[in-house]
Amino acid sequence: MLLSGCANGPKEHHVEWLEEHALELPTSLDDPLSSEIDGLFTAAAATYRYIALAEGDHYVDDKYAYRLAFLRRLVFEGGVRQIAMEIGGSDARRIDRFLETGEEAWLGKVVLYGYSGDSELERRELRPYSQAPANLCTRRFVSAEFGFWRSLHRLSMAAEAIDGRRIRLYGFDFDAKPGGGFQDARDALGPCTEEPTVTSVRAKLTPPRGSGGMAEVERLRALVTELRGAAGPIDGACGPGVAEHLAQTIDQLASSYWLAMERASIGEDPDALREHFNRREGLMERRMAALSERLAAAEKIVLFGHNLHLARSTDLLRFGPPSRARPMWPSLGARLEAKAPGSMYVIWLLFAEGTRLQGGGGGCEPEAEVRLRDGSLEETLRAAGERYVVPLSDAPEGGLTDADFEFGTATSFGGGILRGAVDAIVFLGHARASR
Repeated sequence: MLLSGCANGPKEHHVEWLEEHALELPTSLDDPLSSEIDGLFTAAAATYRYIALAEGDHYVDDKYAYRLAFLRRLVFEGGVRQIAMEIGGSDARRIDRFLETGEEAWLGKVVLYGYSGDSELERRELRPYSQAPANLCTRRFVSAEFGFWRSLHRLSMAAEAIDGRRIRLYGFDFDAKPGGGFQDARDALGPCTEEPTVTSVRAKLTPPRGSGGMAEVERLRALVTELRGAAGPIDGACGPGVAEHLAQTIDQLASSYWLAMERASIGEDPDALREHFNRREGLMERRMAALSERLAAAEKIVLFGHNLHLARSTDLLRFGPPSRARPMWPSLGARLEAKAPGSMYVIWLLFAEGTRLQGGGGGCEPEAEVRLRDGSLEETLRAAGERYVVPLSDAPEGGLTDADFEFGTATSFGGGILRGAVDAIVFLGHARASR
């Protein structure tokens, strides 16, 4: 029988088990971790191809220290150098160029962070998605993101000094502010020998004036087919693999426009949202499949993204606040696990209360309050301590991982039964918005 997370008796039972199995975190995640926690991550790197460092809220500052603390172990003890993130491919490529060169101009060209183009052509391609004025929330978010990438660049340089291999970043999601892929594709054609096929493709990498909507999506999809059909002459003029790189760049551009338009059109209807997220997850799976095939089979990949996107199983999970909750769709994590059983190790970051950046609709709450919810998973976790990691593999049948809980924060509420979905929880009693 499943235990209710709201029942009084079961809660004490869960808390006792947590107190016995929790591994305490240091006051600052910049400080050394315990040997038990180190061992947990070293074992994960040795055993699994995909290690998910997932987060329950994108808009708290604590996620950056969490990522870095555990990445250090995975990089230096596990040899991990590949990171795939819930971000668009165009934005990820520009961040990766920063990781490669250390030149902050590349961060300044990330469309998600407000880049609107250096030329009239780029500015036209990036409208209307680049036109929203920056507010305090976006400025704080971008500043925090820049700080994280600088820290990751330093970590990458230290890793490269050991074995000559730097950290690389890939995006498996759609670009929330589409358009950057046009310039990415033109840049890829820069070194090519000019010949008729290249000239024809180059002309099609500038969207016709007045194009937009699904007509532009279909034009881009046709271009993807053309690029793959002309791989021979394109690779002959540009180098091996360029045609497929261009095809993937344009395919992601097309799907980014499509998903951005769809998301804007469906509002907050929970059933329409579920269908949208399911389609989006399918595209994430396609991106990750291409990346996994491109990398050597021995390469481990760390995944950054939302807890629900990276859950290893979603059969017993739901998304949305209780009043509008719907069954979860198959997550990216579940799809990766289904393709390669035993390949996923999933860590969730959860926190009890604090503040978060909360935007949307042009507004901004720079320190929106997050309150502890009665009967939530976080309430039970809080009763066992303030800062810890708890592995869930030894959770008894009928215990914490078989109880039905609500969890998460505004814009990312979820609920359900954790067994099979997550391997370990990193819990913080308090988190704060980026400042």
